[in-house]
Amino acid sequence: MYPVHTTPMERPHRYPGYVSTLLREVQQFDYLGLRLDPMVNMKAAVSSIQEKANKAHSLVLPVSYSLRYDKHHSNPTICSSPVEVLDLWKSCVLPHFLLYLRYISDEIQLKTIQASLNKSLSTAMHVYGHPTALLSDTGIPPLYITQNLQLAQLRFRLYSPPPPQSSVSSGVYGSHCCKQCLWIRLTTACRML
Repeated sequence: MYPVHTTPMERPHRYPGYVSTLLREVQQFDYLGLRLDPMVNMKAAVSSIQEKANKAHSLVLPVSYSLRYDKHHSNPTICSSPVEVLDLWKSCVLPHFLLYLRYISDEIQLKTIQASLNKSLSTAMHVYGHPTALLSDTGIPPLYITQNLQLAQLRFRLYSPPPPQSSVSSGVYGSHCCKQCLWIRLTTACRML
């Protein structure tokens, strides 16, 4: 904790003529885009993820509306396809939901993010039905699957040794290290299923 000084005259400083400024303890801060709080329970991170995704969704929504209902100037009888709306949503909104999944450990927080993703996708596509069916139709896996994949990739990066320089340069892929790496990938993929 920082010392509390109420008036500027009580602030300690060593040099005459210099006024020291007290440091203020913050309750949240962003570290590489991930919002952290003092208890590191990821509530601030989840609210930040939802806030960023909502901002991106509010930018995508008018464009998706104009793509859906505005006629094309060369052929006014047809509108743009829903694939363009989906590609727009996947490029602008979906990355905000997927970026920090590996740091979310609470199942309730993951379900909260999944509910926000489902609502954002259904309003952008104007399809209101069962969210799992909409996710499967659009090719977006549920967040818990993506989270497990990210954790497996992180574990693979941390624990697998790099292949020897001689096997990489000579093009020999039958070495013991590459077989071991393949075995780790296969066992990780089987655990995820």
